[in-house]
Amino acid sequence: MSGVPAELAGLASALGILRLAPLSGGVEFLVFRGTGPDGEELVVRMPRARTFHTANNVGVEALLLLDQEQRMAEWLAPQGFPVAEVLGRHRTGTGLPVLISRFVASDDGDPDWASVGALLATLHALPAPQPGPVLQYGMPLPDLIAKRLPERFRRLQALQPDLGGLPSPAAIARRLALVPARHALLHLDVRRQNLLCRGGLVRAVIDWSNALVGDPRMELARMSEYARIPENGLDEALIRKGYAASAAEEGVADCLYRLDAAVMLALVFLSVAPRPDLAPAQTARVAELLMTLGAGWH
Repeated sequence: MSGVPAELAGLASALGILRLAPLSGGVEFLVFRGTGPDGEELVVRMPRARTFHTANNVGVEALLLLDQEQRMAEWLAPQGFPVAEVLGRHRTGTGLPVLISRFVASDDGDPDWASVGALLATLHALPAPQPGPVLQYGMPLPDLIAKRLPERFRRLQALQPDLGGLPSPAAIARRLALVPARHALLHLDVRRQNLLCRGGLVRAVIDWSNALVGDPRMELARMSEYARIPENGLDEALIRKGYAASAAEEGVADCLYRLDAAVMLALVFLSVAPRPDLAPAQTARVAELLMTLGAGWH
């Protein structure tokens, strides 16, 4: 099995999975495609490590994220939301957790972007699942942002010392808590790569590792920041049109949500998965948002 780690090849052989081959890969996970013993096409997702230690996520257990992927799929599918069906979890010989899902056929064409916006609105109208997402750490969203944004920003400042400063964590939490918000499930990684589409329709939304529960404005703010990067392949205007923009922007809160996304992306491009072609513009975007935040912080 060319390009397949030996430990995964061994597990595949034991499970009767044939023709396993690399399909895609990200910062934290590798994804492979194979054929099950009954001829069914499968997707196998394996982490690069048992525990992730990056500038954005320190000490996050891969098993917990794979468990979350399964829980989200099993919770959303009965409600008609398009997800990939999870078939089971296993471990390699060295103990790495592996998630096996049913393969979802897709093509390279763009989806109807307005329907993507409507799909997000549908997601946000559902009751939030329990237990909460892994990266929420049991906190309300305002408290989580007030904790992680300054922590990540300090790591970014170590790489880019001239960025300026943030309000205090307590002040951030207070401002976000003032904004009326539903407690919705947020995907928070809406990119073309995470939308499996065929014939213009979204067949499955994948990769729920970044999910949180809280203000839907955060989803729209992060989507907007992602849309600034061409390779994410998003049409922000049509997505917002399909969503119907029922969650109007809220000044400081929206800026904080955008800054949370921009700082995360800057750390990715500078440290986690270096991209010298994208890092300068992303760092400049952080500086721009800091100026906007300072101007609106009254």
